[in-house]
Amino acid sequence: MLLESNRLNGNFFNGNTASAEKNGEGTLQEAADRLIASRIIAALQRTGGNRAAAARMLGMNRPGLYRALKRLGLDGVGTSEHPLK
Repeated sequence: MLLESNRLNGNFFNGNTASAEKNGEGTLQEAADRLIASRIIAALQRTGGNRAAAARMLGMNRPGLYRALKRLGLDGVGTSEHPLK
């Protein structure tokens, strides 16, 4: 059993506590950002670059999508300089 009294027991790690960074996987935030970026790009591709439709598809509002695009360095995706594939 991994949980004992709402706490992880020692078997969860199996003695291996190597960080994800050492394994080349990056931090949890980097992994989350990669997932978010891939979902945004996929939604933009499905909507032909229509950001309002992509935002609706992702369950967010358009300003939220624009903020996410900027934070992830994707604010140029879907423009003539960086067209969608």
